[in-house]
Amino acid sequence: MNYYKDYKRRLVGGIKSIGKHKIKPGQILTFNYTPTDSQKNKKRTYLRIVFVLSTWRDAKGVKLHALSLEEIPWTLFIKFIKNILIKDTISLLKRRYQLVSPVREIVNRPKPFYVSHIKKLLNSTDSYRTYKLTEVRQPKVGYLNFRTLFGTMQKKDMLISRQDKIEELRQERIMIESTLGLKLDKISDRQFENIIIQRFGSVKKFVEVYRAIEEYAEVTDNKEEMKDKGDELL
Repeated sequence: MNYYKDYKRRLVGGIKSIGKHKIKPGQILTFNYTPTDSQKNKKRTYLRIVFVLSTWRDAKGVKLHALSLEEIPWTLFIKFIKNILIKDTISLLKRRYQLVSPVREIVNRPKPFYVSHIKKLLNSTDSYRTYKLTEVRQPKVGYLNFRTLFGTMQKKDMLISRQDKIEELRQERIMIESTLGLKLDKISDRQFENIIIQRFGSVKKFVEVYRAIEEYAEVTDNKEEMKDKGDELL
């Protein structure tokens, strides 16, 4: 059975084009793929949609290791995600701006991760895939609706929702990084939390600041959108 449509309707925030060098473990990725010789006669009418495990270089070049979501029932995928889920507010916020699923950094260790999680939980599906990165075309990052996995509104609000637009999160991220004087991709979750506590005294206090940034960024995005529309009319 193919579950592609099930995952497509669960995408929130739209999708955003991404450079191949920016693909990260834990992202939901859609793309076209140049078929192998054995697949050229099989016409594919929809994009691939995968959960990224890693990008890995071997003797034949860089490979994208991923789970093909169209092969995995949503209930089984959620069971898999729950085993690697993060629950602290600051790490969830960091994942939001990296456009990464709310999962632990364990995903960055592909071999142990495969043995302890993928092989154990997903051996009933034919979902593990490797793709040559040179053959991946028009990659776009998306985000699935993970909000049902969290009980408190504060943590749910750290996730991308149907009200958010992935394209517009860039402005928020720029403001967060400017406020803290750092790049989110350059620090670990622990370092991020330590910086927050040092600068603001508590996670709660920082979340209040984040709320103000989020609201300001939304207003800024709306103004820029109105300006762009005005420029088009001139």
